[in-house]
Amino acid sequence: MPNNYSVARFSYNQSEDSFRYDDELPLPSDLVALTQELFPVWLKRELGPGNQRFIEKLHDLEFEFICHPVGKGEYKGVVIVDSPPLIVVSESDNSSVSGSAPVSEEIPVRSVLIVDDHDHSRIIVGGMLKKLGIDYDLAENGEEAIAKAREKNYSLILMDLSMPVMDGFEATVGIRTNFPEPECNVPILALTAASFSEINQKIYSSGMNGYLSKPIKINELLAAIEPYISDSKMPQLAEKPADLFIVSASIDLSYLKDVSRGDLKFASDIILSFLQSHARLLADTRYTLSVGDIKKCREVCHKLKPVFAYLGLKQIIPLLERFHSTLHRPGFDRHAQTVLLESIAGLTATAAGDLREIHLKMLKYHG
Repeated sequence: MPNNYSVARFSYNQSEDSFRYDDELPLPSDLVALTQELFPVWLKRELGPGNQRFIEKLHDLEFEFICHPVGKGEYKGVVIVDSPPLIVVSESDNSSVSGSAPVSEEIPVRSVLIVDDHDHSRIIVGGMLKKLGIDYDLAENGEEAIAKAREKNYSLILMDLSMPVMDGFEATVGIRTNFPEPECNVPILALTAASFSEINQKIYSSGMNGYLSKPIKINELLAAIEPYISDSKMPQLAEKPADLFIVSASIDLSYLKDVSRGDLKFASDIILSFLQSHARLLADTRYTLSVGDIKKCREVCHKLKPVFAYLGLKQIIPLLERFHSTLHRPGFDRHAQTVLLESIAGLTATAAGDLREIHLKMLKYHG
């Protein structure tokens, strides 16, 4: 490892699939979130008898994990990561160091809180904000959002509506009614996949300032957050060649192209996240269905849907929608659901092979 490094403690509970850093790392929030998501995959692949140390690389940074088992499926340890170089942007240079997006010096750094229970949603929106040079934090539910908003004054909160523990409506009401001035007036925009006409009244009656429809597109995000983030014009990011963002009979990467603005490094990280997580989510869906835990099966399937949507797996998405909707019907045919799930898994395996090739090409093209 280089001399310029940072060290943080971490904890991991395998049964809960819960990874957390016990100390703060001086890294972008989306990169920290990505390592948290990928750690279980790395651990399963790398850790073995006599091997309690492994090294992984993301965004040209090396993460050295040293693990110590403290119980069945529980680990504590430290991670050593080389510190990222400082980002320097001049007025005459629209390029940036370390792959960061160009940011106008006129635009002040503001802080946004992204609240969403879907890992991929947080990574996608966080990646967009990072390209604009906007600092952000992450929360997985309304309760966590309230706790973070008490500790830090945010310029804006992007609030998902449907979340476990506490939904976005309840969290917004809590901030509006229980926070002092001026913190109670923090702008809050809803993130929703529902039709706006269905929830229009509820959004505004809860105290939200507006909404963004999922899947979120970067130009819509820019237009929505500009009044709250900066008094000056938000920058537009330059397009890159889109030949790797394929549109075929089974895969449509148009949305990935849009949210990444052609940034192959960012796009390849999103594809990698899918490749590392989809098998586990499908296995969890298969298991919960087989043991009859339908509530848990619905929850896991709910996490799968945006994962597939982000990568435009258009042959699979209608099947997954049918599978998910059937789970809400009493007395459904579990055998038929199992057959449908195996069809989904087969198509996913084929798509994963194609995406793996695209991922490798993006890495090669990127450098």
